[in-house]
Amino acid sequence: MEFQKNVSKQDITQEKEVSLSPEKKQEIIKGIKDGNIDFKACNELVRGDKDVVLIAVREQGGDNLKYTSPKLKNDKEVVLNAVIKNGFAMEFASPELKNDREFVKNCVKENSYSLHYVSDRLKNDNEIVLEAVKRDGKALEFSSPNLQNNKEIVLEAVKRDGYMLQNASKELQNDKEVVLLAIKNDGDALRFASPELQNDRDIVMESIKKQPYLIHLSDELQNNKEFVLECVKENGGVYKYISEELKNDREIGLLVVKKESKLFKDFTEPLQNDREIALEAVKRDGELLKYVSPELENDKELCLVALKKERDDWYSNEKYFFEHYIPDELKEKYGKTIKSFISKLEKELSKTK
Repeated sequence: MEFQKNVSKQDITQEKEVSLSPEKKQEIIKGIKDGNIDFKACNELVRGDKDVVLIAVREQGGDNLKYTSPKLKNDKEVVLNAVIKNGFAMEFASPELKNDREFVKNCVKENSYSLHYVSDRLKNDNEIVLEAVKRDGKALEFSSPNLQNNKEIVLEAVKRDGYMLQNASKELQNDKEVVLLAIKNDGDALRFASPELQNDRDIVMESIKKQPYLIHLSDELQNNKEFVLECVKENGGVYKYISEELKNDREIGLLVVKKESKLFKDFTEPLQNDREIALEAVKRDGELLKYVSPELENDKELCLVALKKERDDWYSNEKYFFEHYIPDELKEKYGKTIKSFISKLEKELSKTK
């Protein structure tokens, strides 16, 4: 840490009464700006100087409000600047400012997280909380339970952050308009909806459209074939979340593999043993040949289609695939090179059609 000759480390750290000349103050301010002086290590005189504190909260973080004097913790300009940098700095403001309606309103407009540490009275102020959630939906978490049951406020919150449905009241978690808006913002918000709405087809379908990998289906919907087929048309990944009974359903499996072929590896044994489904899978991804049932491993057409797919995909290693996934029995019969294997097998299969 380097200091100019006008200010020493001892001057700013020792708890002693020293005067701050304009020159010394400027040296301290420069040191704070340059990062050569840690505001928290300064003595009370330095930490009680408004000009220095304003620079400290702007340059070294709003949480430096914690280390200043009680007088400056009650200074609106100082606290607002601290809150702009870090909303949680409101924790260190004076009780008077935490309960000052106009001041708090200005603070939440700048940083909605400041709502976390305002007075309980203002956490229950409709206008203030509305301003906060309009800036950031996460502010709903810090509002009063009463306003977490205010539909206007909750709608504003979930419009910006669907996950904030978790902080809405039970009543509003059962409100279709609120839940639908939350899910349009974040499909995974369905987990916070009421059990009744988790069983609502419109709601669940919207969630599936928005959230490909985290799907919540009620027991009833998991076993509803008609609804599952509708879902699969939107998102093949639904297959992972349906009932065990429907995971064996051929119609569903065929639709899923056409929509999202990689899921073939998660199919049940009966579906992996279904030749038509297996053929649809390897048409889209040759490497899925390794997931077909033992009964289909030597199927000539499956092997040919898979190998040709690997040959045509620029990113695939067809030689490795041919060596490791094409059965030796077929290679012995049709050729040990890719070119001869494909040529001979194509000729044979063409005669049978």
